[in-house]
Amino acid sequence: MNSNSLLNEVIISIASEEDIPVIRIDKDIIQLGYGKHSKLISDGVINDNTSPVALNIISNKSLLKKILLKFGLPLASDLNLMGTGIEYNFLVLNNDLITVNKYYQEKNNISNQKVSIDKVNDSIKKIVIKAVRMVDLNIAEVKLKSFNISAPLAEGEGIIDIRAIPDFRRYHSLDSEIIKNISQKILEELTPKAIPIISIIDQGDITTKIIAKILAESGVGIGLEDMPNQHLGESSILKDKKIETAIFNIQKGAIKSKEFMVNWNNILVISDLSNIISNIMEIKIFELLKKDGCLILDIDKLKASSLIREPKIKRSIYCSFSKDNTLIQRQIKRCQEAVYINDGNIILFDGSDELPIIAVYRLIKKKEDLKSILLAIAVAYVYGIPVYIIRSILTKIKNIPQNISYIFES
Repeated sequence: MNSNSLLNEVIISIASEEDIPVIRIDKDIIQLGYGKHSKLISDGVINDNTSPVALNIISNKSLLKKILLKFGLPLASDLNLMGTGIEYNFLVLNNDLITVNKYYQEKNNISNQKVSIDKVNDSIKKIVIKAVRMVDLNIAEVKLKSFNISAPLAEGEGIIDIRAIPDFRRYHSLDSEIIKNISQKILEELTPKAIPIISIIDQGDITTKIIAKILAESGVGIGLEDMPNQHLGESSILKDKKIETAIFNIQKGAIKSKEFMVNWNNILVISDLSNIISNIMEIKIFELLKKDGCLILDIDKLKASSLIREPKIKRSIYCSFSKDNTLIQRQIKRCQEAVYINDGNIILFDGSDELPIIAVYRLIKKKEDLKSILLAIAVAYVYGIPVYIIRSILTKIKNIPQNISYIFES
């Protein structure tokens, strides 16, 4: 394993422990997070925050030398470069000196030894930290020649080179905790905000299409994808920087995979359980939700009751054609959210008040499509879209054809 892969693997391990999503793009490139807020890391250290100008300077040794001299930083003389003195490598991260190693030749062997940072003269510490800062890098390795690292640099001593991609194997061989500490610091800097993930388990894709259109009409940058039984990292929309919210239409067969969808969802919509109800206890639907996620259920199907008794699901919204549904009544008494039809109107109960959304006569009449609208209203509400916007968008619905782009009037 090369030094770049070593750091990547440790970053992936720590990210997994901290529930930070990771996608492997290539052997040396990983992605943290999804969509709009995702961050790419190459070779363990080059990332979205790395300055392209800095990389250009580092790759041009003549330009690097000019810049270091311009800022008054000492360079090792040609005589010193030919072998006198000891070479020290300083690893700098976010203006902090992380560790120091020295390399020297004994007979025919090159030795690698860790040096206590306390033994490094303060003036040298300032020089190497300033050198990294002046080339606009947040992490780098500074190579420096000196006879005595505990004293200020003498004439002819100074910086040999700066590397944007340090050889982490050498540091790891002397201190196995170094790589872990560096990885944690990189993650602290790069940990992205999460984008919402919404998954819909249904016979068809009508519910998914209506949810997607409501969010899109509300100005949300959405990605819509049918998900077969595959790993989440294979999704193309999660790698798209334009995506603010990912919506997946889940094939029912996919739910039979124990690892599929685990801990994905901010919102999980289940409108048809007919082919998966026997696997509910094995799959554990609550594991498909994030800890603060919301389960939205079509509870007009009696088989849904096995989910309703799951105590580990902290937030559920029930959807029904009737306010008189026993489960809807129980939800209202418990001051928990629900969407239902009452006296010809679609009602959103927000836990305290009944909020009229729209009269049913203003919508399409197909019963299956009306249920999809109830579920979509619940999703939009959980997402945070104001009721008046939901109402305005729903008034544009005329029919539900195959092509989603024609669901709404322009």
